[in-house]
Amino acid sequence: MAGALGFFYQKADPKVIAGFAVLPPLIAFVAKNLKFEAKNSWHARLHDGLDSLRSRLVYQQPEVPALEQVARIASDRDALEIRMQAEWDRELLLNWTGVLNHPTRPQSSESSAGPDAD
Repeated sequence: MAGALGFFYQKADPKVIAGFAVLPPLIAFVAKNLKFEAKNSWHARLHDGLDSLRSRLVYQQPEVPALEQVARIASDRDALEIRMQAEWDRELLLNWTGVLNHPTRPQSSESSAGPDAD
């Protein structure tokens, strides 16, 4: 789009054209790093898991459930929360280290040998 703007409208301010040129990579970067689709899936799976536990608690227990039955569902809920939080931390947490840390250039064998290598 920026190319077309610069080609057909030569009087356009270069800053405006540069602004249009930066939009596609910026949008792609944000979409890739914020992981909207994966986060949506995570929330849906958490909701489904909690809904399943609620169904077990409300509909799949006797009228007066035993303490062990309720404790089992509570334990399953805790396990679900721990598993989902670990997945969030491992895969969905926004990680700026790739953006902030520039990769260092590997040193050639000549410079790593040192000045006294002759």
